[in-house]
This record gives sequence, C-alpha cells and structure tokens, in this order.
Amino acid sequence: MSLKTLSQLTSTTSTNATGAIGEIFRRQAVEPERQDELKITGSEKTSVVAKTLLKESEETRFSGSGLPEISQETVVDRALIDPAPDEWNFFGKPDAESYNLLLNSIIVEGLMNPITLWKRPDGRYMILSGHTRESVFDELYQVTGDEKWLRIPAKCYEPDDLTENDARRIIILANIAQRAKETPRLRIRCYGEYARLTKERAAYGSGIDINEEVAKVFGIHRSTVFFYRRVNNLIDPLLDRFCDGRLTRAAATVLCGLSAPLQKHLLNQNYLGLLNRSRLQALKSAKTAEDIDGIFADKAQTEGALDVMTKLTVRQKPDHELFLLSVPKSDIIKCREAIKKTIGELESLSKETKKFLLSQL
Repeated sequence: MSLKTLSQLTSTTSTNATGAIGEIFRRQAVEPERQDELKITGSEKTSVVAKTLLKESEETRFSGSGLPEISQETVVDRALIDPAPDEWNFFGKPDAESYNLLLNSIIVEGLMNPITLWKRPDGRYMILSGHTRESVFDELYQVTGDEKWLRIPAKCYEPDDLTENDARRIIILANIAQRAKETPRLRIRCYGEYARLTKERAAYGSGIDINEEVAKVFGIHRSTVFFYRRVNNLIDPLLDRFCDGRLTRAAATVLCGLSAPLQKHLLNQNYLGLLNRSRLQALKSAKTAEDIDGIFADKAQTEGALDVMTKLTVRQKPDHELFLLSVPKSDIIKCREAIKKTIGELESLSKETKKFLLSQL
C-alpha cells in the first residue's frame, strides 16, 4: 500500500466529552475493514516526508513557566500508558489531514520526537504530551501486528518531579502552540485554565500579577490574557456566538460581566438582537432580570438599535469598503427591489461585484 493511499485515511473515532470543545482522545480498536485497508509492508516505504510539512506536537519550552526539565529518556511499554484525564486534556484530536501526515511520517522516518510521560506511584504512566503519537503507534500495531509498535520512545518525569498543577500546565503548553491556533474557543480555554493554575500555585499574599505572568509565558499582551479570562465567563451559547463572529468584542466584554442566569435571561427573551451602545452601557449596572427587562422596555430605542449579533456577518475584504444603508421599515421591500434593479442595469460594475452586491440583499 502506498503513502498516497495512507494519507487518505481518517483518524480513529473519539468520544466527545466536552461538547463544543472538541473530540477527546480515546484509544479504540481499528475496525476490520480499516485493517484490511491499512496493510503496510516495509518494502513500500517511499521517500522521506519533508520535515517542513510536519512538526509533531511536542512540549514547548516557555521561559518563565517554572517547570522542571526532563532528564530521563527511555522506551516504555505502551500497555503501561494511559491518556490524561479529559478535564486536563481538553484538546481534540487533530484533523484527518494532520493525523495522516503524522502517521506517514512515523512509518517513513520513525518517531522524531518522543512523547512526554509522568510516571505514577503504581508504576503506570500518564501521557502529558503525545496522545496522537501514541494513538498512531496503537493503530499501526493493530494493523501490522509488528511488535515494535508495542513500545514507544518517551521522556519521563518521575512521580515526585511534578505536582498535579505542573502536569496540567505541561499539557496546555504542549498543545497551545499548534492546537490552540485552530479556534478562538480553544485559546480562551487555554489562557483561562493556565491563569487559574498559575494563581493556584502562587504563594498566598505574593502579590503576583496573574495576567502578566501568563502573558510572559505565552508571549502575548497582558490585556489579551485579561480579556480571554473574562470572556470565558460567557455561557456556552454566547461564547459560541463570539467565537464564530456573531457577537462583537464590545458586546462580549459587557455580557461576560453578567451572571450566568442574567445571560440566559438575555438569550431567552431574545434581547440580543436589540443591543445597541446605550443598552450595552446600561447592562453594566444590571443586577436582576427586572433591571434587564427595564433596559429593553424603551420602545423608542428599538428603531435605532444595531444588531450586535449579526453586524459582523458582512465580511470586509482587504480591497473593499463597507457601504451601509438605513431605511424606514415600511419601505424596505421597495428599496431592496430598486437597488437590485439599479445594480443589474449598471454596466460599469463587474459581474463579480454585481453578484456579490445582490447576495447581500
């Protein structure tokens, strides 16, 4: 079987344990039909996969993280290895393309970066970095029956080298450089969780600036950490809207200051479509559902309300300018038809521009 065929394979199915966060690693048996598809022989290994096309996930050394260095490298029986708990490792499996690039690379070149393990008091090992690499080894053993895949190169921490706090921070640091680029939601979870862990390990009364410490570790601005920590207080439906661009940063900044019950009240009463600057300002002082109802009871504001939820659905391209119109509701249908007719008759506009403009109506 060729590497080209291998690259078309999909990764093994995972259990979704955190909803919108993504699929969580689970070792599973390879289905019989998949095994037939994946028959591999050593003679079919082809040219080396370009290292620039694939960088296996590995713990990243961040200055100021305060984590101990690993001194021990060995080869560990995979039967003694367990994945980290889901609440520690909230990163999903990579997409099929990335997974298959890794699989191909390991077949052709071997494991370039050992996985990182934490030895437990009972003699077993927990994966801190390398869930996907271990999964690839597991699949390759099931498919080929080659016992070389039963053991995997690893860097190991001894039980007393780390605290639980250290282990959880390593998992975040090992993944964020690559995986957290995928979605805003994952970045929000990473920065928020890392900040919580940093605060937890700080000495009481030390006066440490948590946002500053996290910013140093990840090489980002303190204000970015502060914002992501706050926005993590949004309930899931609102966080989803922020992450996919249906809720502006300004609105998210205000709404995350409300309690979860008040956020749910806003959502259930369909007030989100009536948000404007004055109402956002008023919401900063809201303490009860009655306060919120009063803010949205003023019908005079409704006509001029900007829909903060949908304002960003119009994407501005680099060489384009936004052109917005405000018309009376009673004339909206007539205005829309008049604009369509005018656009269609303009010879100076390209077909592409006409098509785009009409799609906005």
